[in-house]
Amino acid sequence: MGKRDQPRNDDGTWRKRGVTFTVAASLAVGVAYFGTAGGASTAARPASSTSVKAKDRSFAKTVTKLERHGRTVRRLDEAFDQDCARQSYGQVQDYLRANPCEGLGRALFEVTEDGITVVVAVAVVDMPDETDARELHRLVDTHGTGNTTELRGTRRVTWTGEQYASGRHETTVVNAQVEPATRTAAAVRLASSLADSVV
Repeated sequence: MGKRDQPRNDDGTWRKRGVTFTVAASLAVGVAYFGTAGGASTAARPASSTSVKAKDRSFAKTVTKLERHGRTVRRLDEAFDQDCARQSYGQVQDYLRANPCEGLGRALFEVTEDGITVVVAVAVVDMPDETDARELHRLVDTHGTGNTTELRGTRRVTWTGEQYASGRHETTVVNAQVEPATRTAAAVRLASSLADSVV
């Protein structure tokens, strides 16, 4: 049964709502991402910029998202490349060698809330077509298959993929990872909540 505000078709049946997109490098790159912490999501939310392409990204909007609720955000690093295979590892690297990307944008942030600090890595990959993008999305969402190489900051964290979210918009694939600077329950909770909002 449809919701009260859901549109109807001409014959009176409920019409499916349109699917839209976002992230979660949220975090990032001038776009909104979508996904769920600790796993992939095929749901989508509306983008907050005119383009979701890596080459067009400005990570300023990601900073704005991360600064909500009084958080302090430090932009540690960002980089843009066209050789995704060189900037990746594992099965993801093998796939990108066989199926070269058109562009890669990466960013690294340090976020502090109520004295708790986490590190956020965002990657945005442009593929030549939707088939390649879907396959890359499926691959990065599979635990243990690798990813694009995370930028490195002053804090050494191990990227476990436990606090992870991803999304795809047409030929662009986005994923975000968040790791607590210290392994406390509160830091893990913050990391999980940010991963979900980042993509």
